[in-house]
Amino acid sequence: MHFLILTGMSGAGKTVAIRYLEDLGALCVDNLPPMMLVPFMEACQNARLHNPMIAIAADVRSGEFFDAKAVTKMIDEARLVGFHIDTLFIEASDEVLVNRYKETRRDHPLSGEGLTLHEAIREERNRLMPLRETANHLIDTSNLRPRALQKMLKEIVLNAEGLHSEKGMIEDMMRQLDHPDVIVAVGSGTIMDFGRYPAYHLGIPFVAVPTLASSDGFTANICSIIIDGQKKSIPMQAAALVVCDLNVVSGAPLWLTVSGISDILAKYISLADWKIAHLVSGEYYCPMVADLAQEALTIMRKAADDMAAGGKPDFEAMTMAQMISGLTMQLLNHSRAASGAEHLMAHLVEMKPPRFENAHGMHGQCVGVGTYLCAKEYHYLASLPTPKAKPFEPLSRAWVDEKFGPLADGIMKENENDVLGTFDPQNIVDHWDEIRAIIAEIPSAEELAALCEKLGAFYKPEQIGIDPALSEDMLSVSAAIRNRLTLIRMRRVLDFGE
Repeated sequence: MHFLILTGMSGAGKTVAIRYLEDLGALCVDNLPPMMLVPFMEACQNARLHNPMIAIAADVRSGEFFDAKAVTKMIDEARLVGFHIDTLFIEASDEVLVNRYKETRRDHPLSGEGLTLHEAIREERNRLMPLRETANHLIDTSNLRPRALQKMLKEIVLNAEGLHSEKGMIEDMMRQLDHPDVIVAVGSGTIMDFGRYPAYHLGIPFVAVPTLASSDGFTANICSIIIDGQKKSIPMQAAALVVCDLNVVSGAPLWLTVSGISDILAKYISLADWKIAHLVSGEYYCPMVADLAQEALTIMRKAADDMAAGGKPDFEAMTMAQMISGLTMQLLNHSRAASGAEHLMAHLVEMKPPRFENAHGMHGQCVGVGTYLCAKEYHYLASLPTPKAKPFEPLSRAWVDEKFGPLADGIMKENENDVLGTFDPQNIVDHWDEIRAIIAEIPSAEELAALCEKLGAFYKPEQIGIDPALSEDMLSVSAAIRNRLTLIRMRRVLDFGE
């Protein structure tokens, strides 16, 4: 959730800004007393609002309740605990402010302190200085027409740092497009969704310009977006053209590149899940596509091993691995070869059901944790005696309510035709030795942990804000997010006699 603290000089245009931010879909609150700032943001987080931004205006109108230094400290502390906050300071020259007050015949908020208009403006400027000095955005409206102000505000609302693949946010952006002939997305995963989705709905070409090797989205035709709080993967539009400059890719922060490595290493789990699902349920399996996904994995694993050994990152190889992975989704028209149980844990972090509200991290970082936990669990299950089959039982409403809270309705709908109920669980038991062989192809959790340590990649739940004690809950809860057959999901119809 993206918060914007709007402040600045009285008469500079804050009211106009608030109105336009509202038009852009932001939830706006004007003249909020500073002591209510953090409680209000917490309430917004808990309510899981789908607005692209929450804009809060706070300034000297709060009188003695307003202290710019205290507000600045409050914002800094809120950022430290995970709130995404930008600050916008709007100002104008003293001369312009004086003229505006004379034209409107309004009183300055500080005029009640016995100050002249010129004195009140100077005093207000002094009081607001701590906020001005720390503002992320500064707009001077002295010579600014309303349309120019609106354009600047539009750019702030669509600040890439505050974007996430949420249907409402993407559609808000679409409404601001002026009959484009083509959409060019420059960036990585989320930005690709912001290009692919409107291109599909507008029936125009989409051009992908990846700037880092952190995601396979630039060649995929799948949009992974949040709709009413639920993470969905929807076939849409592949790029008509991909333009990639390896000089740009190699200039990206290394931790983002490492996040991309984790996203491809996840194929150890997704391919295993797909093979097992085909084995026990007859789910469609395409050896050619599986081989492509394996090729992407092989390329990325070599690049990762070379990096871990102290070599330079092979950006060409890593970009090629991402490209191949994305192509598997085009060929299948879904993400089966590229996404298994490990990706569902990344979706869990994005959806933030109860007990996981403080989870955070880049997509690839969360997938890395999911890959490690799945590898650990799969090898553990393979070490146990052959299980017995249990009768299939649909997810109970009570369990879903407990685990998902306000997201429960969507989860129940997702699982209406549970894939576990489409085949005999005894099939899993009958093929258990073959399943063990498939699991044996997955590196051990210890091997993955050692590689992640050398790369600086995430693999521990605590690295994405999750208590390690919730690891098991993370596995079982995430399995319910998508009606997809994974080994984690199969545990519901297996009795290991533990």
